[in-house]
Amino acid sequence: MNLLFENPQDKPAGPETPAPQPQGQIVAVALNANVWDSYDYIFPAAFGEPFLGQRVGVPFGRGNRATVGFIVALGRPATTRTLKPVHHA
Repeated sequence: MNLLFENPQDKPAGPETPAPQPQGQIVAVALNANVWDSYDYIFPAAFGEPFLGQRVGVPFGRGNRATVGFIVALGRPATTRTLKPVHHA
């Protein structure tokens, strides 16, 4: 029986194919917004090693509004969601 795609690598990219994640460490960031939770972001390796309490700029919300936050946790577990990268450290 012939399969539609002989090799998984031959499958064309589509909306169900997740975008590649930037390389870096997953960090939790507390934001100066009206929320009582932290959000996970990718801390790019180009910025060096993150540390607790570090002030970072991140995109927040659907409009990716530039927001300032602070790193409150390091080394979060990997997730299947697409994470946004930290803009500046």
